[in-house]
Amino acid sequence: MDPVAAWFSYFRVLNWSSNGAVLLWMVSGLGARQSLQHWLRFTAGVSWKSSLGEFLIALGPAWLVYFICIDLSYPVFAQLRGDSSRRAEFLLQHILTVGAQVLPLVLFFTGIEIWNYSARLAVLVFAMAYLTRIGCLRWQVKITQMLPQPLTTGELRDRVFALARKAGVKIQQVFVLPAGKGAMVNAFAARNNMVIFTDYLLQRLTKPEMDAVAGHELTHLEHRHPTKLLFAFLAAILLPAWFSPAAYLLIGLVSPILIRLGVPRSLNHIYPALARFGSWSQHDLVLLLAGLAGFYFLSRRFEHAADAGAVALAGDPEAKISALLKLNRLNLMPIQWDKVTGSWLTHPSTLHRVQRIAAESGMPAERLRQILDRHTIEQTQQGGIGVSTRSEQHYQFPPVADPDRISSTAQRFWNSQRKLWALLSLNVVPPALVALLATSLPRHNLRLLVYIAGLLITVTICQLAAFWSSISGRRTVKHRLSEEFSRTGRLSLNPDDVVVGFAPGSSPRFFGFNHYDWDIGFLRFARGRLSYFGEQIQFSLSIDQIIAVGLGPGAPGWWSIPRIYVRWRDSTGTRESVFSLNSLEPCSISHASSPIRSLYECLLQWYNQPFGSDVASETLALPAPSLGEVTSMSPREIGSRRVEKLVLIRLLPLAIGISILLRVDAIWYVCGVALMARVVELIPYWQYKEKTFVPVAQVELHARAQAAAHAASLENS
Repeated sequence: MDPVAAWFSYFRVLNWSSNGAVLLWMVSGLGARQSLQHWLRFTAGVSWKSSLGEFLIALGPAWLVYFICIDLSYPVFAQLRGDSSRRAEFLLQHILTVGAQVLPLVLFFTGIEIWNYSARLAVLVFAMAYLTRIGCLRWQVKITQMLPQPLTTGELRDRVFALARKAGVKIQQVFVLPAGKGAMVNAFAARNNMVIFTDYLLQRLTKPEMDAVAGHELTHLEHRHPTKLLFAFLAAILLPAWFSPAAYLLIGLVSPILIRLGVPRSLNHIYPALARFGSWSQHDLVLLLAGLAGFYFLSRRFEHAADAGAVALAGDPEAKISALLKLNRLNLMPIQWDKVTGSWLTHPSTLHRVQRIAAESGMPAERLRQILDRHTIEQTQQGGIGVSTRSEQHYQFPPVADPDRISSTAQRFWNSQRKLWALLSLNVVPPALVALLATSLPRHNLRLLVYIAGLLITVTICQLAAFWSSISGRRTVKHRLSEEFSRTGRLSLNPDDVVVGFAPGSSPRFFGFNHYDWDIGFLRFARGRLSYFGEQIQFSLSIDQIIAVGLGPGAPGWWSIPRIYVRWRDSTGTRESVFSLNSLEPCSISHASSPIRSLYECLLQWYNQPFGSDVASETLALPAPSLGEVTSMSPREIGSRRVEKLVLIRLLPLAIGISILLRVDAIWYVCGVALMARVVELIPYWQYKEKTFVPVAQVELHARAQAAAHAASLENS
């Protein structure tokens, strides 16, 4: 059996069956959907129950057909794709994937339907839509163990960022996604300027091939293809609802021109034709098919443009062709398909793509034939399944499929989301309560005083809460690290070990989940040696390698806590570098700076007079820190337009929603105070000027003092 032919035949049948069932049931006049919806509206009247029922009638049967197709497809996935999931687990994954997309849409449109007669209920439905999506995604990650892991250092990260600079694209992060039990082979370009590769892909593509794949995704970002495709898809879905108003508007604009040209009779035929088309029972289906055809056409055009961009960036057309052929082989897809099938796929046929790349790069036809013949031979020998070859020809990356690592990353991500929503709520709830109090007062001057007091109280609460969130949870972090190191046997903790945050560089930088700490671990003082044991890096420095230690600037804020900067040299004494430390020992908000100052005093005491037990064997085996460039961003970018746009998308709907739930009349006040509190919080970030801080050794201080004294004596003479 040819696995490629079998898989593609199955894929084509599944695509036509499931998508066809959805289209025929939802947007055509076939079946009993419209009759059921009319009956429900007649019996239940206009209510949130009837609105929700209409959407369930519209989506339920179609998606039931889809789930039946997926359930019947399990043997195909297990035998051809090598999916090791159990049948129930396999079906649940697809249910959650669809649930994270469909259920929020159902609830969202239900909220729109019931907004006119119950705004409070609509707000609750909108909140339920968001929580449903979050719940499905969390459950999905827990089952599949597929969560993108940030790749902040390494050769692959540096290469992708170098290609991005060449393309003029400012990417935020590079992620590696565990392929999961289905062995997914793919790469993605996200709308927020992030590039994602699966580990299965990295294990099987060589460095030149990965460069070509990265160049392809970066070209998508350069031309904003993900955003354009999103709007094109939304336009295709909404075309049935927009067509008639847009057509009549267009005719109204064109009518004066036609009349001036002396062809007014054509208008007598256009309006009746539009009316007949609008009354046709299948007009929604025709319009949706036309919209989707346009979307698929645009997507294929974008793929050709990304192929050309990849060759221009990586400069290796053969590697791009080889990568495309290997991706097809690993995904069990043929390199050529018929025009009918290709018209309903987002990507053109691989044979057409490689022929176009070869023609545009001037590759001889004979050379392309040799590459295609080699692909055919490898596909026959490997049966469509690639061989994992981790060697110098492949990019090396840390393991990302470890369940403990995935669980830890997921926990930090959801914790950061909870903190974000809690802080945003504090921007909104206090002014809403103040507005309720003010509207109950009879005198206008008292209302003004209450409004002003509410603004000051909200700003104060937000600042205190933001500061508290930066030091809260430290006890949990220390307990989690202790358990993790004890379980893996990486470190036997001592009572004197201090939990710290580690960051490379000589200025504060923002690193993501850990905020201003790139890594979290334990700092150990030993006789003549300083050691760090972190989740991502472990190193050790002798006292002779440390040049100077000093307290320097911390993260910007109204209550900024300093960081400890350590200046050190390598064992040869030829290269110097700086890293910073932040104490993460538990503390109260009134003594927030005490842990960092205590750690600084201990570090100075160790530096001037070493203490502690003899150096442990694990400490001696640790190398000096070696990281290279690390992905981060300046604190100023937190107050940038891009970041604030994402915050306002959450803040303003939250302010309006809570005002409606509490029946606050002064929604303008709630939104205004929330924005003012946000502006006050951003002032330190807007004023922040990034400067490097390099600790100065005592010898250098003495030399500088002598030089200053000598210069003063020369001036006096």
